[in-house]
Amino acid sequence: PPKIHLPNRFKEVSTFEKGEPVVIKIPFTGNPKPSVKWLREGEEIKGRNFNMEVTDRHAILTIKEATKENDGPYHLHLENEMGSDSATITIQINDRPSPPRFPLVENIREDSVVLSWKPPLHDGGSFITGYEIEKCEPPIENWVRVTTTRMTFHNITGLSSGKEYKFRIIAENSYGKSEPCEPTSIVQTEDADAKKKK
Repeated sequence: PPKIHLPNRFKEVSTFEKGEPVVIKIPFTGNPKPSVKWLREGEEIKGRNFNMEVTDRHAILTIKEATKENDGPYHLHLENEMGSDSATITIQINDRPSPPRFPLVENIREDSVVLSWKPPLHDGGSFITGYEIEKCEPPIENWVRVTTTRMTFHNITGLSSGKEYKFRIIAENSYGKSEPCEPTSIVQTEDADAKKKK
């Protein structure tokens, strides 16, 4: 019957870089030569980005240009009339992070606000090196960089009193920058003139 001999590097999660070809080469034995199937999420793998070869002793799956979408468990199934064997190979593609989450504006003053957020759900397989904060002044949708920080909060100063603002955050790792997170709802700084009149 077929027997898969899983190499050590595929027993744990295997990491690859975005854009590089991923080659999963799995040795097997079996006589007569077994049929080979690669499955992902229960579906047989096909598509231009994938290449499958079977030699006398190896089942080889190549992902030509790997992206984050190619993450996940791949299932190898071998079968001949004597029996069958299967194995699961988990790969992770390192890429830029997903966007930060849940931006929140607090401590609204005349010329400053405190912005906080949650880190991205996926760090892209690489440590988050920093966050870039951007602001815009509605109704103009023109985003301007305010600052960068390594924390998940920042006291944004130098704002104008009685003005409306929106903020958003971008995460960065060694592979690049995430998409911006959902912008905050519009906040208005305190009006200095209105305070004086009281």
